[in-house]
Amino acid sequence: MAPAVLAANGLVSGYGRIRILDNVSVSLSAGEVVAVIGHNGMGKTTLLRTLAGLLKAKSGSVRLAGRDVTHHATAVRSRLGLGYVPQGRQIFPDLTVMENLMIGQAARAGASDIPGILERFKSLTALLGRPGRALSGGEQQLLALARCLVGRPRVVLLDEPSEGIQPSIVDQIAEHLHDLSTTQRLAILLVEQDLELVSRVAHRVHVMRKGRFVSEIAPRDLTNPAMVRELLWS
Repeated sequence: MAPAVLAANGLVSGYGRIRILDNVSVSLSAGEVVAVIGHNGMGKTTLLRTLAGLLKAKSGSVRLAGRDVTHHATAVRSRLGLGYVPQGRQIFPDLTVMENLMIGQAARAGASDIPGILERFKSLTALLGRPGRALSGGEQQLLALARCLVGRPRVVLLDEPSEGIQPSIVDQIAEHLHDLSTTQRLAILLVEQDLELVSRVAHRVHVMRKGRFVSEIAPRDLTNPAMVRELLWS
């Protein structure tokens, strides 16, 4: 089995005295897309925020490319190759598309990756001078993903990319994720409610309930409605 690019073991975290994550372990290898599904409020976003360093782990460990980053700040994890696309996109609305991309690469040394990213995200090319607030929800999501990628991550944490966007953009996102994992060998941890999208791009699927992983299933199992209902509710 390929070595893990990202490995979390026994993570416990939450907000103040409120524990949300309860002993969660997850790992990703290069080129692997691992999805986390579950109802709202089950701890999925908390998991991504803890992995990104935005929430402090109360116990457990996080390793990135073999290096212990459990107590490292978000900026350090980013420089070591961890990218995060949060729920709701969180682009800079007053900055142009190009300025958003430039901020995404600001912490990385070397030649700019923006030309290559624009070759991949061709629909953004005509929007470079447009402020983020003037983009549609789908365009904002593509920009958020592109902004993350210009930082040249080896792992991307992606939270609800299909939320509130049109089906044609969801299709584009599915194509991008498949291509990024297969040709760029990017490891992707995907939190997503759209089970059709998950079934198209994921290699493995974790089911989360009340801050714990309760099952690991194959993407093809998501086409069985009875099984999905049992996994999410039983």
